Amino acid sequence: MYDSDETPLSVDALNYLAILAQATTEVLAANGLPLQPMGEDDLRPPLHEDDLVAIITFSGQAAGGTLVLASSPAILRRSMPYEADAAVPMDVLLDWCGELANQVLGRVKDRLVRHGATIYVGTPRAFVCADAPFGLLDPVRTVGQVLVGVDAHAFAWFEVHADAHFRLAGDPRTDVPTPRNNQLF
Repeated sequence: MYDSDETPLSVDALNYLAILAQATTEVLAANGLPLQPMGEDDLRPPLHEDDLVAIITFSGQAAGGTLVLASSPAILRRSMPYEADAAVPMDVLLDWCGELANQVLGRVKDRLVRHGATIYVGTPRAFVCADAPFGLLDPVRTVGQVLVGVDAHAFAWFEVHADAHFRLAGDPRTDVPTPRNNQLF
C-alpha cells in the first residue's frame, strides 16, 4: 500500500482500502485470477500494449476512487464463465474485463453499505492498453494498492481518497438486504 501524501490515513480510510482489496481478490480469485499484493515501491504494474484494461470509478459521502483491472487477452479468455476458444471476439473480451470490474465494485458497495457508507459506481470503460487515453494509466498519486496475479499476467490497482471527516460504522449492519451472490455466474 502506498500513500503519496504525508497526511496519515485514518483508520476508516484504511478499512475502506482493506474492503476494496479484499473484494478485488475474492471476485477475481472466484473467476480464476488469484492476486496478491505487489511490492510496496511498485506504483504501476508492467503492462503490455495488447493487455485489456477496465477502469471504473466510485464515489460516495466523503470518499471515492478508481479501480483498474488489466490482463492479457489469453488470461481473460481463461477466466470467462464458459469454455472460450481463441476465436472470442475482442469486444466480448473487453465486455468481460469491464464486467469483472463491475462485479468487484458491486461487492465493495455491498460491504460499505453495511458500514453505513454510500457508494455510487460508475460505468466501466474497457479498452486495449495501447489505446488508453494519454495519462489515464499513469501511476496514481493518492492512496492505493497494486495487486498482481499469483501465476498469471493479471493486475488490479486502485486509488482512494477520503476526506478528513470520512467515517465507517464500527460494526457491519446485519439488517441491510443484500443479494445472495454478487457474481452473475
